[in-house]
Amino acid sequence: KRFKLAGIEINTVMKDRLIADDDAVGEASYRTGEIYLQKVMDGVPLISQRQEQAFCHELTHWILHQMNHKLASDEVFVDNFGSYLHQFLTTAEYDE
Repeated sequence: KRFKLAGIEINTVMKDRLIADDDAVGEASYRTGEIYLQKVMDGVPLISQRQEQAFCHELTHWILHQMNHKLASDEVFVDNFGSYLHQFLTTAEYDE
């Protein structure tokens, strides 16, 4: 729903029209302090894993942007890093 990154609150907003308008399932909006995620595609809700991966992708954009790093706009790097982050977060096992 929301989190803070380098002192900035970032909200997650579900949208119906990212794919139709921008051919995307996620978007980092630095101007508004938001991450937009696609809610449905062709009338069918996106599977949670796809939304989670898109969130990790956009989170990676945000982190690199806040670091003023040139990789913030490198879609290949961001997509790979976001995918690895998502896999770690969804498969990590911890001792009790």
